[in-house]
Amino acid sequence: TKSSRTLIISLIGAVVLAIGAVYFGAPLFGWLIMIAIFAIYLLTSWNIFREIRATDVERGQVKKLVEVYNAGNVPADSDVEGEGILNSRVRFFKTLSQKQVVVTVQDLPFLKSTWASKEEETVHSHSGVVVLLGLMGTFFGLMLSINAAGSAIDTNATSETTLGIIQNIFASMKGIFGSSLCGLFASLVLSSIHSSYESDHEKLMAELDEFTLFYLIPKTASAENVAANEIRRLIDTVKSS
Repeated sequence: TKSSRTLIISLIGAVVLAIGAVYFGAPLFGWLIMIAIFAIYLLTSWNIFREIRATDVERGQVKKLVEVYNAGNVPADSDVEGEGILNSRVRFFKTLSQKQVVVTVQDLPFLKSTWASKEEETVHSHSGVVVLLGLMGTFFGLMLSINAAGSAIDTNATSETTLGIIQNIFASMKGIFGSSLCGLFASLVLSSIHSSYESDHEKLMAELDEFTLFYLIPKTASAENVAANEIRRLIDTVKSS
């Protein structure tokens, strides 16, 4: 499934990110940046994985409900589980049916606008955050290197001392630019799995809108017809008596 592929990609990315952090190395501040990038990467990728898995479950529930309605049956409460978007819509239309409120197709855009805040994507990729953290580590490392180079250019310093400081500066460049590379890699993986989540979420919303249009909205109309028939039957009974 897509959730399994997302989990595998996230784990591979975490391993590569950890190996890259060890390979590049970094000064103390750079290691703090690396840890922050790694923590944000793990937390975000886990949240995206959970949302993709929940989306897949809801899409399966929508298909199951469509099959139940097409068979002419009434879905059981166990067919809609959890606190997802589908369950929220089913409960909403069940309440309307109980109160004999009729909804038409023309009301769907208005209803979607009222649901928008609850049904929008709940997870962000944070790809920009890890890139900025990587750049922060790079610029801070460059600042320290320039400061060290300025200290090395001293009229009292010997050529051997100056050469040793310059060598240390160039030796630390791998770690300095490594934080940006790790940030870019984390951003690439997070953007990739987040685009997968966006695709799944859009498909779920399209399937939910179709289910609402062809199955949930007509139920409110049928509830009105039942109520109207009961009223007519009552009036006929009164007239006959």
